[in-house]
Amino acid sequence: MEIRNAIFHKVTRDRDFGRVEAVVTLRMQYHPALPPVVETVLASVPARRTRGLRQKLINEASRVATLLRRSDNMALAA
Repeated sequence: MEIRNAIFHKVTRDRDFGRVEAVVTLRMQYHPALPPVVETVLASVPARRTRGLRQKLINEASRVATLLRRSDNMALAA
């Protein structure tokens, strides 16, 4: 899977819980022969360090999008 593009919306920092939340729109391509897929998910990561925060949000959003896609495929198969 390759992340082609990531756009962040509504980024907020929760100081009480020490987390950063963002709505992330990802344009992903699972295989070169398949068309890109656009997914929008809510991602939340710890805000201990600001270095690499963008990449952490992208990784978390892609993980959530992949899990949701798998669960949708499983529901359709049943």
